[in-house]
Amino acid sequence: MPEVKIRDTTITRYKAVRKNLRDKLGTSKVTQQLINMSDEDMHAFANDLLELFDIVDPILGR
Repeated sequence: MPEVKIRDTTITRYKAVRKNLRDKLGTSKVTQQLINMSDEDMHAFANDLLELFDIVDPILGR
């Protein structure tokens, strides 16, 4: 498996987005959390997911 080098700023950004997503969803009853989200919360959640993909995709070689 190849070794991947990641910048400190990328790791910091990844951790912040991951924490934000976990804070929004919690660790259990994820489906219920999603159902209960307002439209505004759902848009913010989707934007966080897209940001997470933007961080990870270049690392994994998309």
